[in-house]
Amino acid sequence: MCPEILPLYGQFSIQSYGLALAFGLILFCWLILRDPKRASLISSDTLMQFLTWGMACAIIGARALHLFHDWHNYTSITDVLSLWQGGLSFLGGLLTVLIFAPLFLKYKKIDPLPFLDLLALYAPIPLAIGRIGCLLAGCCCGVPTSAPWGITFTNQCTQGQLCVPLHPTQLYSAIALFIIFLILYYIVQSRSPQPGKLFCIFLMLVSIERFVVDFYRSDRELMISAGSFMISVHQTIAIALFITALGLYFYVSGKKNSVSI
Repeated sequence: MCPEILPLYGQFSIQSYGLALAFGLILFCWLILRDPKRASLISSDTLMQFLTWGMACAIIGARALHLFHDWHNYTSITDVLSLWQGGLSFLGGLLTVLIFAPLFLKYKKIDPLPFLDLLALYAPIPLAIGRIGCLLAGCCCGVPTSAPWGITFTNQCTQGQLCVPLHPTQLYSAIALFIIFLILYYIVQSRSPQPGKLFCIFLMLVSIERFVVDFYRSDRELMISAGSFMISVHQTIAIALFITALGLYFYVSGKKNSVSI
């Protein structure tokens, strides 16, 4: 764990989480800009407008859901605004972008489904990099484990249990997201030419990733009873997102000239 990379002045410093987040977003923008399909979908200027506003909305939504879930760990407005120290909920950011994107694209008169496919194709990469940042920052920690790959945190800044081997849930998510990217890029992209399908599959896969990994996280609060086991609010959101994406997948599959995957 290395939450602080370089101290600057007073309480200000370059944090590993913030650096990972920035690198992931820059790489995401670069990959979309250089994609050969991008020019026929959206101009570079409009794309940068979308990414700028979209990222702002994503960060606000991600922070809001995290604060709702983990509010007792924040005692001042400074803590709330210290985004570089970690504390962003992927599902909160995704839900916010899903609200913002259709409104922006409709305003700009851009066909939404092909463009959302393009975003979904590369989205797992910055998400995976962000999870590496979580590991370095010591947030989103796992529950104790006796597995040989358990990670032990000793830095007091970590949000997980100290001096006990924990499930490396950050790495679980990062690896899963990278695999999702490979699936989308090398399999789904070529077999799902119909606009919207890749986007739907992306939503379903990331929902499954969050639902499964959440069982090993130590920050599962606000539990909901589901028969013989308990699920968290994030898992409930993941289930709802999966069902919505599955319904949308069947909807676009039912259109003319659909191609089965």
